[in-house]
Amino acid sequence: MARVTALVVLVVQASVFLNVLALGMRARPREATYLLRRPGLLLRSLLAMNVIMPAIAVAISYWVDLQPVVKVALVALAVSPVPPMLWNRDARISASTVYTIGLLATAAVLAIVAEPVVVRLIGHLFNREIAVPVGTIASIATTSVLAPLALGLVIRHVAPGVAARLTRPLAVAGNLAVLVAAVPIVIAAWPSIAALIGNGRVLLLALFSAVGLAVGHWLGGPDPDERTVLALATASRHPAIAITIGNAAYSDPKPVMGIVIIYVLVSALVSLPYLKWRARPGAGVGGPVVERALPGRQAPAMRRAAP
Repeated sequence: MARVTALVVLVVQASVFLNVLALGMRARPREATYLLRRPGLLLRSLLAMNVIMPAIAVAISYWVDLQPVVKVALVALAVSPVPPMLWNRDARISASTVYTIGLLATAAVLAIVAEPVVVRLIGHLFNREIAVPVGTIASIATTSVLAPLALGLVIRHVAPGVAARLTRPLAVAGNLAVLVAAVPIVIAAWPSIAALIGNGRVLLLALFSAVGLAVGHWLGGPDPDERTVLALATASRHPAIAITIGNAAYSDPKPVMGIVIIYVLVSALVSLPYLKWRARPGAGVGGPVVERALPGRQAPAMRRAAP
């Protein structure tokens, strides 16, 4: 089973790698440090992803009668805040793209430092020994986020034409990889998943995702693009990090992996109505576009216009 777990984590990381690589091919190096020049937005982003959502997961675990594996998986998801796949519907650099890149880079670096500490604190709260080495988190964050982001930036700088042609195919391949990883997990863990569905736990996962959207939207600030990105980032989680933490805390890895993958799929479905709502003219994603200069750019970028 350990080999299956390792293979699943590898496929999930490959999926994230391809999505982040595609995003990096649309950016410039300065955009990776975008949030460092926006301390207010940085603090709100960290509050939404690293403080509020873990606190909600802990509260749910205490107040709702859940199976131990569901508690472990839910908390593991909550403390795995690097958002690997964020929506960006066009290939142009926009305010949402710049924020997404800065959020990915900043969250990945902070995860290397903070995740092991947070995991230990959660373990104390639940009287369960959870120890994930710093090197493990660092390896996942680096190979699935920081490395592909840096590689994408280099490719765009050296061969912008190649980057433009490969962006969409890589993103599609990354999304397909998630489905490839999901099928064997769901099959292997189907008895646990079926019980989860029967007890209404999937609805709980959907509610947790919806709360993440609401929290991120609320803390996203006045800019509609940034508000949409933070909403999606707060609702999404890094599946490979969540699986790794869950496996360290629970003896049987199959149910944990199943719940994590189910959450990824459920969260994607829950996000669709939000994305449709945000895609209406003037909401920040979709509709007419106007030019807007972004920090550190000579040429103006594209941003959705208000009605």
